[in-house]
Amino acid sequence: MIRIVAGAAILLFLTSGQASAGYEDLAWRAPYRVVKRSFPGISRVRDLCYFEGVNLFGQDSLVVFEEKQPLDGVRRRLFVFQQGKLVAVEMQYDNSAVTDSLFQYSIIEPLVQKYGKKKMKYKQERNRTKENKYFIWDQKDDIIVAVYGHFKKVSPDNLDWVRVKYYDKDYYYQCGTGDQRASKRAGGRIYF
Repeated sequence: MIRIVAGAAILLFLTSGQASAGYEDLAWRAPYRVVKRSFPGISRVRDLCYFEGVNLFGQDSLVVFEEKQPLDGVRRRLFVFQQGKLVAVEMQYDNSAVTDSLFQYSIIEPLVQKYGKKKMKYKQERNRTKENKYFIWDQKDDIIVAVYGHFKKVSPDNLDWVRVKYYDKDYYYQCGTGDQRASKRAGGRIYF
């Protein structure tokens, strides 16, 4: 029953609100204060982009804010700012709420309805420990990536995971090689 309710909440969320060139009613490169008005419950994540006290993307260039449990089935929503401007939003789903079949039904199908199947790319990553599925939509100004991560040996410390990330297209390719043409040829890089 919990999975059905969580699936319905996820389905409703994904089919509502994502406008082109941004996330929900927010345009890419919106300043923090505009995002805070739309999502007043967000707070800064202090250690996500840091390793041994150094910001991995340059001094104060990348800052992440989070909203915990914004919806049933969603563990947290992350808002990524580069030099004070919104460049990505990531939805992290509750591990227990989404199975592979529920992922297909409640996450991928609504995204296919919204963004179409023609522009969808599918990639799979397999090795002896994991089998991850990536669904990528390359839109005019946005990149949308849905990922289902499956570990072949599941334990309490090693659970399946689901994320959907909305990127400003320029930022997405900047995260790759820094050269948009080369990054496109290489398939871009997926940062989660």
